[in-house]
Amino acid sequence: MANPQNDQTSEIPLWLPQSFLDAHPLDQPGHYAEALNVYNDLITRAPANILAYILQGRALWNLARRDEASSSYLHALHLAEQALKEQPNNNRAHLYRADALFMLDREEEALAEYDKAIQLDPDAYEAYLNKGWTQYILGHNREALVLYQRAHELRPDDADIVWRMNITYWHTGQYEKALEALEQAIALDPSQVRFYGDLATTIDSLGRHEEAMEMQKRAEAMEAQELQEAVSRYQQAYGKEA
Repeated sequence: MANPQNDQTSEIPLWLPQSFLDAHPLDQPGHYAEALNVYNDLITRAPANILAYILQGRALWNLARRDEASSSYLHALHLAEQALKEQPNNNRAHLYRADALFMLDREEEALAEYDKAIQLDPDAYEAYLNKGWTQYILGHNREALVLYQRAHELRPDDADIVWRMNITYWHTGQYEKALEALEQAIALDPSQVRFYGDLATTIDSLGRHEEAMEMQKRAEAMEAQELQEAVSRYQQAYGKEA
């Protein structure tokens, strides 16, 4: 899925405000309903926001409300297609159409749509990144890594890109490369709590079990703090118990 943008000047409302950042840590077991409330509120305020519907669909899916999730993804797809009727060469609309297709398990169509986004803008790093993730989900690890590398060349400061490299390396048993990528991701953005749990897993895979246990404890403490802060923001914004 594409990264959120703060471009509020775009003719097509594709950006996400601070509320996305507030909701994201809640998007985990036990708090999906709260994350969904934030996404629903965002849609109320920005009903043409394509990415908001994709995120709404993901939260609904995690709540086992699968039919509603599919409806959200289909609405995102509809919005993207409406946008493309007005602006056929809008790279970001193609990107979000591809994201919606991916969430609907229409991976081959998504790949073709990412290619359209890349054709329109060869420097669209998000298209390479999300196409790479789609290839990874399809089991095409070599193709995924090539696409991640291209995305990394375009955005060497983006921690999410090298984090996804780590995932692909780890799942193919390349633990040393996975660790290298993960350490690079942490260096780029040490505030990303999810990286540290993966670091513990990767270290453990290399046989460094005691070190991994200590890192896992640190990761769990960081996750608990991040969640507590997110719950506090939610309560302040909505006056509800999370």
